[in-house]
Amino acid sequence: MDLEAESEWLRKADRDIEAGRARIERQKAIVIRLESGGHDIESAVALLKSLRGALEAMTAHRVLIEEHVAHLQRGRKKPS
Repeated sequence: MDLEAESEWLRKADRDIEAGRARIERQKAIVIRLESGGHDIESAVALLKSLRGALEAMTAHRVLIEEHVAHLQRGRKKPS
């Protein structure tokens, strides 16, 4: 892939990570609301854990994309 395409993947990864963080915050609020209402929270907590795992994976993938972008940028620089 070229630098432009990889840079777009990096921007998409950033958007996905932000969306993932927002989902986690919403799910945390749901867990709190369920718990305060005396409801079973087992499945809500399991989903929260899954969302956190997905966010970790997205973050790790973003690092790989970022490294590839840096590699491509170094390749574009002309020797001094």
